[in-house]
Amino acid sequence: MHATSPSRHELTPGPGESARPDVGQPKAKTGSAEERAARKVIDRIDRRLTRLAEQEAGLNEQLAEHAQDYERLADLGAQLDVLHREKDELELEWLEAAEAIE
Repeated sequence: MHATSPSRHELTPGPGESARPDVGQPKAKTGSAEERAARKVIDRIDRRLTRLAEQEAGLNEQLAEHAQDYERLADLGAQLDVLHREKDELELEWLEAAEAIE
């Protein structure tokens, strides 16, 4: 998965979160150090999201393989929960960096 355009579901803020947490923050000037830094953040997040998508696919395969092993399913489900939380955090960070360079 490439994070250049998160889905609508991924953009929905959680409880207690603002849809636009950085409203009022100045945008980075084109070619500025802030813009370059934001682009580096986006690139880093894109790479991490790609790795997380690969891990998620592997966990989903394991879920299918161990459909009758309830202890293993619980463990895999917990791993997926951790992965999804990290993915959500990265997507929010990605959006903040993208807004900085708009």
